[in-house]
Amino acid sequence: SSNDPLRGEEEDRINILLLGIGGEDHPGGTLTDTIMVASIKPSTKQVSLLSLPRDLVVKYYSDENPNYWEGLKINHSYVKGGAELADEKIEEVTGLPIHYHVLVDFYGFRKIIDDLGGVDVYIENSFTDREYPNYNYGYQTIAFKKGWERMTGERALQFARSRHGNNGEGSDFGRSARQQKILEAVKKKAFSLGTLLNPLKVGALMSDLGDHIQSNMEIWEMIQMADITQNIS
Repeated sequence: SSNDPLRGEEEDRINILLLGIGGEDHPGGTLTDTIMVASIKPSTKQVSLLSLPRDLVVKYYSDENPNYWEGLKINHSYVKGGAELADEKIEEVTGLPIHYHVLVDFYGFRKIIDDLGGVDVYIENSFTDREYPNYNYGYQTIAFKKGWERMTGERALQFARSRHGNNGEGSDFGRSARQQKILEAVKKKAFSLGTLLNPLKVGALMSDLGDHIQSNMEIWEMIQMADITQNIS
């Protein structure tokens, strides 16, 4: 119930696994395109964001033969065993207990941002990506210009997903940094609108998103989490 502490709260460390997938209409739509751990320390109001490269290879053991394993990329864990296996593999790699997970697909990501009326993001480097996937198994060119931009859901998705940009933005590190920026912008906007501290609004958002977002967090836990994180930059 809402008087209970959150998992990890009594140890002063709440770890949340954030997973992003393409979703049904996308090639490789069940592979986790984005893997991030948010680690919150309530006592000092600090949060660390750790992005894991999706090409990291981990051991997957066979159910029939416990001695047999194969090395596959970590982004296969959700396909092979759902969010529970993803939790387990991330715990193995990071050594952190994973208390909660949230999984969102491209549609859910766009919808959250559009429902908030867009988000304001500061773009550190101008860049162009000529190999950004379009929705028809082909490519399109996207470009971003240094400075502030109010992004729609689709635009924010392009900013977060782009992996072939010039000007230093083609690396996994550049991409992780951009994704963290989007998270920060979403948090800022959602708090400024009071969305995250209102149980009715959170409930409406969750049912609106339907199957496009999954979590093992109850609504009361989300509200409590929002209360803890509202003062964390």
